[in-house]
Amino acid sequence: MSNMQPQTIRLNRGRWKNLEDFERKLAEQGDELYIYAGCFGGTRRTRQKVIVPKRCWKIILILPKGSNDLDRVTAATNVIAVSMPNTTTSSTDWTQFTSTVKAIETATGFDFFSKLPNKIEKAIETKPSSKKEVLRSP
Repeated sequence: MSNMQPQTIRLNRGRWKNLEDFERKLAEQGDELYIYAGCFGGTRRTRQKVIVPKRCWKIILILPKGSNDLDRVTAATNVIAVSMPNTTTSSTDWTQFTSTVKAIETATGFDFFSKLPNKIEKAIETKPSSKKEVLRSP
């Protein structure tokens, strides 16, 4: 499998979909998005023997349109990180599951944004996510 992960229906049609809708709003307002997504944990298997993850995560780096993207990332760059339980919980509010990039790195073993200068990398990986910081007034 590629570009997919097993998700419960409630996650896929609820919190995850609402986050994707929010990503579209950001793109429509003119932002450029760098998106990483994945999952971790779990031992339960489907009948097709696919492991069902315990959590699904996403990291969204948000930049205003421009060029030389790597040079435009600063300590003030907005980033959203979420780690959602892959359960049948009925909550559709993805903001209840915000995290930090650092927490997702710890859980997954990945090292995001390693091409950035250390000071900038540390700043964006440890800042809390905020939906309202990235939405501009219409």
